[in-house]
Amino acid sequence: MISIILILSVCVSSLFSEQTLRIAAGPRGAYDGRLEVLHSGIWKNICDDSFNIQAARVACRQLEFYNPNNIDNIDFYTSKNNTWFRNGGDYWLDDVQCKGTEARIEDCVHAVWGSENCNDQEVVGVKCDIDGLLTRLDNESFIEVHHNGEWHGICPTDYSEQMGMVVCQYLGFNRSHVFAKELSANVSDDTTVLPFILDCIGNETNLGDCLKNNENKTCPVKERSRLACLNGTVEETISLSCSGNSFGITVDLDRLRILFPDLINNDILLGGTCTGRLDGNKLVFDQNFDLCSTRSKEVDDQTLMFTNNLVYLHVNPDGIIRHFLWAVDLQCLVSRNESTEISYIPVESNHVHHLGNSSHLQVNINLFSDALFHHPLQDVATEAVVGSEIFVQVQSPNIVGLRMIVENCYAKPDHDANKQRSFSLIENGCEVDTETHITRYADTETRFFFTAFAFPTGDQIVAVHCDVRYCSTAPSSSRSTCRHGCHSGPGIIGR
Repeated sequence: MISIILILSVCVSSLFSEQTLRIAAGPRGAYDGRLEVLHSGIWKNICDDSFNIQAARVACRQLEFYNPNNIDNIDFYTSKNNTWFRNGGDYWLDDVQCKGTEARIEDCVHAVWGSENCNDQEVVGVKCDIDGLLTRLDNESFIEVHHNGEWHGICPTDYSEQMGMVVCQYLGFNRSHVFAKELSANVSDDTTVLPFILDCIGNETNLGDCLKNNENKTCPVKERSRLACLNGTVEETISLSCSGNSFGITVDLDRLRILFPDLINNDILLGGTCTGRLDGNKLVFDQNFDLCSTRSKEVDDQTLMFTNNLVYLHVNPDGIIRHFLWAVDLQCLVSRNESTEISYIPVESNHVHHLGNSSHLQVNINLFSDALFHHPLQDVATEAVVGSEIFVQVQSPNIVGLRMIVENCYAKPDHDANKQRSFSLIENGCEVDTETHITRYADTETRFFFTAFAFPTGDQIVAVHCDVRYCSTAPSSSRSTCRHGCHSGPGIIGR
């Protein structure tokens, strides 16, 4: 039994749309004052009827003066007790009612545009959050930072991926699922450069928490950094399957390029070492558990865990890898207890030998006609002379850090027979049939032979069934069951 866990829906969000809300006048400039909304190309006031704190938060978020960690700093007020605030202008919106989740103030419930019954004392204003450095992305994706009453851009030479992560998180994206995608720098004639350099670690809540270097910077030809915040995960672009001894990973490159347009296929690696193969628009990894730095772990008495990660490297032009752009954890949970079965047809004299072979996940069983295991029996059904010796090989793939232990082997009069109708050959690693002898133990192989026999019921086959267990060979593992040979206690019965 195999379970699969894949730990990174690509959903791309854009913040770039025409601004239809503004602070028209106020005591502290761009983030505190009278609200005006644009409609039919004309800016007009918003009435305070029904306007509440949820509406104020929507407005500040729309204005991009919004820190999700400090929403209590947001407030609203009217011109009733603020005579400086009145402008005698007309109103576009009245009876505005917001839930707080709307993207724009226009998306809230409100009266018909221009329908109002408000006087000049009912103009509404907001005070937005200015904790730290106010940051926004403008309609052309430029990063802009508010400093000393003006908006400033960022020099491309000062930008870092860590800075991009801080900006995206500040703008309301989920830190654990956001990708800060640096866009190509461009010329911004309207924005001066920030007069200091910011050194961000990446876990700050806003750019004001980043260390400042007061060295003045100028950008050639007024180039400024541009950024896209992509809110989503890589997980939906990757599918994972597990066989008995390998990962099966498929990456949808078309969908992944939505997040990473400059994607380089060979920079996606399993375990940081193994490359995939192209199959159309898919990147495929079929890798055994003993490759690509895969790790194994005993979860409990029933389960093994194989872990690895798929990483997308950022390779510098000099060939040095500085960091991962993303990493996806991969886990395959595999049953430690497995069973395998093979059958032969008992006959009274020599016939041509035939083989019936089956495997179950990570373990195989094969029959041979000689003690050196050089001559496998390889046809559809094996016929064996009663009284002759049959040599059995129980084998698993070589998985680093794991040992296969053969616990029980028994013969059954048919494949569907239960153990009560069986004849035991090996129990708890011990030879219990006088005609059965174990000749080899290894971490990936056990060999034994027994004398062919028939059941008295006259059944047409004898099915040889073996139960095995996998355990860790790590020095820290003190499990007494992780040893070959005869041991006391009940055997481990497989499925």
